[in-house]
Amino acid sequence: MSDNIGYLPWLAVTVFVGLMLSIYPLPAHYAWFRPEFLALVCIFWAVFCPYRFGVVMAWCIGLLQDIVVGDVWGAHALSLAFIAYLCLCSYQRLRSYRRGQQMLWVFVLVGIHEVFVNWVQGLNGYAAPVVMIILPTLITALCWPLVVGLLKPTRNIWQG
Repeated sequence: MSDNIGYLPWLAVTVFVGLMLSIYPLPAHYAWFRPEFLALVCIFWAVFCPYRFGVVMAWCIGLLQDIVVGDVWGAHALSLAFIAYLCLCSYQRLRSYRRGQQMLWVFVLVGIHEVFVNWVQGLNGYAAPVVMIILPTLITALCWPLVVGLLKPTRNIWQG
């Protein structure tokens, strides 16, 4: 029984930390450099624990981000669910890649996330400049080895 729910505290902590880092106030000139922490968390869990993390979980995390950040409801939810679906379809391939190749995949996945969220916000009357899409996407991809280095040992702890 504990084996089935042993991952939930780790998942909750990573989502909480990612959410706190996503809403931590930054000076206006640094806001463009904020990585998409929850997208990284969703990608990590979908790639390294696909049997425990799914599209519905990513959708719930995205909806939580929409509520906390104050964005249009469903923008992050649908985007993170789509990214989780792409990761779940190709997790074996993504795991076999080197970190540099994984960073490229993360760049593409987070780019899809950023473009989709920007599109939904554009429907609501706000469209970010392209640099607001490219810089966070690039910085998020550069953070991927750090996230894997921090979270993969915890995955090994609760898996046994």
